[in-house]
Amino acid sequence: MVLLAGALVSSVFAACTINLPFMLGEELGWRGYLFHRLRERSGLQRVLFTGPVWGLWHAPLIAVGHNYPGYPVAGIGAMMVFCTALALLFDWTRFRSGSIWSSGLLHGIINGSAGVLALFLGGGHILVGSPAGLSGVLAGLLLGAVILTLDGTYRRAFLAQPMASTATRT
Repeated sequence: MVLLAGALVSSVFAACTINLPFMLGEELGWRGYLFHRLRERSGLQRVLFTGPVWGLWHAPLIAVGHNYPGYPVAGIGAMMVFCTALALLFDWTRFRSGSIWSSGLLHGIINGSAGVLALFLGGGHILVGSPAGLSGVLAGLLLGAVILTLDGTYRRAFLAQPMASTATRT
């Protein structure tokens, strides 16, 4: 237990140092550019668009065996589901902080701790028991439900009807 706690603390440290520049690169796209481009949409629409695109972005790595070794095709689908499940958490951090720094740190913590968690979750099927498998999807959905239950401001923005575009079409 002490080993796990120490490893997870070091994952947070890594997220703030080594992982952060890499995660900020990704987050500039997902919670920077796309969040801004989809700001007139509800949070639900942002999550349902950004999540699958974010997951598909990982396809080249998944196809060569990263995250889901031995499952290049099913792994791409699993990553799309995983990223969609986590997209609400990332959207919430971006919405509440007004910055990509929070989602960059969150991304770094998740990536840094996934390997540690995988060491302690051995024995299960990679598509089910891994941090990016069904267990991670369920954890992401549970966290999303907690956020939507406890944060009324975000819940209203998440479920709001999209704002009408102010641009005129010709």
